[in-house]
Amino acid sequence: MSGTVTDTDKLGAAARLAVLNDIIAERERQEVLCKSGKFAWTCAAPNVLDEARYTVLAEENGEVARALCDYRNGVLTTEEERDRQLYTELVQVAAVAAAWCEAILQRRRRAPKAQASSPIIVP
Repeated sequence: MSGTVTDTDKLGAAARLAVLNDIIAERERQEVLCKSGKFAWTCAAPNVLDEARYTVLAEENGEVARALCDYRNGVLTTEEERDRQLYTELVQVAAVAAAWCEAILQRRRRAPKAQASSPIIVP
């Protein structure tokens, strides 16, 4: 593999940056909606059960499936409509997953430090 950066690499990097920026914007939107009272909590909230977080993530995944079915069944009639809807839903999936990851990091930071002699148990 050479160290030469191709146009394809540049386009890929630009696309990744755009996607990550959209995910960050969606995370911020989720927090604003929560503060406005649209919903009681986000998946980043520290006092939410992981099972509840999973329910939110599963619902968002269902929206991706709906977009695919809507295109297949003619509700979304163009590839552009399909791609727009899929992109929106996938960004929301990623933002919910990111919020859950935020909660995990916060939980780990709040957890008491393990004793050096304590075994690490991975489920």
